[in-house]
This record gives sequence, C-alpha cells and structure tokens, in this order.
Amino acid sequence: MPPEAVSVPDVAPVEAQNDIKPAKMNMPVKLGELIVGKNDCVSKMLALLYGRESMNRLEAVRRANPQIKDLNSLRMGEIISVPARMSKDNPLPAGKYWLQIASPASLQEAYKFMTENNQLPSLFLHTYWNKSEGTVYSVLLKEGFNSESAANAFIKTLPPAVAFKAKVISGWPDG
Repeated sequence: MPPEAVSVPDVAPVEAQNDIKPAKMNMPVKLGELIVGKNDCVSKMLALLYGRESMNRLEAVRRANPQIKDLNSLRMGEIISVPARMSKDNPLPAGKYWLQIASPASLQEAYKFMTENNQLPSLFLHTYWNKSEGTVYSVLLKEGFNSESAANAFIKTLPPAVAFKAKVISGWPDG
C-alpha cells in the first residue's frame, strides 16, 4: 500500500525555528555605496571616509567602479562603490577614549551625517566588522580623550541632538 501524501509546511514549526542558526557572515569586500551629491568630488568623499589614507585608496575605488570612466567628473545621483579597508589593528590606543556621536546604519548615512555636521569638532569614521553585527559604522570625534570622565564632560558641550546619542568608546568588539 503506497504511503499517504503528507503536506509539508513552508515554515518550520516555532520550536524548530528557534534552533535555526543564522548563515555564517563573511567580512565584506565593499564598505558600502555613496550617492554623489551636489558639489561632491571623489577626493573630498575619500578624505572624509579614509582620512590621511584617502589618496592611497583612490586606485581601489577606481577598480571598484569600472562603470565610471573619470572619477574627477561625477554626475549628481551617480552611485560609487567604496571598497572596504581591511585592518587587523584596533585603532584605539590603550588607555584612550573616543566619543561616538553617531552610529549610522549605512555608509551613505554616515557620509551625510559627517557632511551635515561640519560645525562639530573634526570627525572620524571608524568602520568595523564582526560576526554578530556585520559591518558597523561609527562616527567619532577625531581627537581622543585620556580619561572616561573627560570624554563624558565633553559630551555636555555638544549640541543637544548630538549629545543625546553620544557615548564613550573604550574598545571594539572582537571580529
């Protein structure tokens, strides 16, 4: 006697769903994408994202964007892929504290925040990747602090909308 046809649900039962493990996340090769805005140029965009290393990254940006014939002649609305910069070092020296003033969800949001808040002290974009969160964007004040109390005191001098989200950083999660 042939077995009866059994319908299999498309979704696993709730108790089985809790046992499902997320797919292993790999470190990305792309940091994100930027939409070219009015008066944007590649050198300015890279300087904001990479700081002193910006011109060293120009060739990597060129390779990541073969559709763009001339990086010096961008059209508003054009999308640029920004390659990830791999680093194994923790950029935070021992005993030093930074102020994170924003934790945007994307590279575009980080870039926008940094360009719109140019009245703040010098900013620094630190991106890192770990297995639990994936790529994380952290906008920091470029100058660090020698103590947590000094960093907390500085938060009080920031505009209220920025101070509300600011937090002291003393280290980064392991990747």
